[in-house]
Amino acid sequence: VLSLNPKLIIIDNPTSNLDSRNKEYLIKLLKKIKTRYNKTIILLTSDIEFTIKVTDNYLILKNDKIISSGVKKELLNNISKIKTSKVEIPKIIDFINAVKKKKNINLELTFDVKELMKDIYRNVK
Repeated sequence: VLSLNPKLIIIDNPTSNLDSRNKEYLIKLLKKIKTRYNKTIILLTSDIEFTIKVTDNYLILKNDKIISSGVKKELLNNISKIKTSKVEIPKIIDFINAVKKKKNINLELTFDVKELMKDIYRNVK
């Protein structure tokens, strides 16, 4: 497909049957294709953690209806909509919520592990 040099690439379930090493390789490859060759890539997937690492924008469907859409950063404000769409919540979000519930520590919602570590250091001394 890439040899035809399309402006738009649509990929369905790109992470099915991939191990974590190959997922990371695919993330790097898709980012390179997107930036270096100025391609628009549409991913159809329920792997939210993969999606967060690759995309700039998102769209969540449930029963063929759009229930949430926007830029990736807005996704953090729509976690409840992710839950209702039956998409698995990212483990980092589950961790942040567990810390809040069990230790009453309010950490910032983030998809970035480095940012989470900084926030933990600021809040837990």
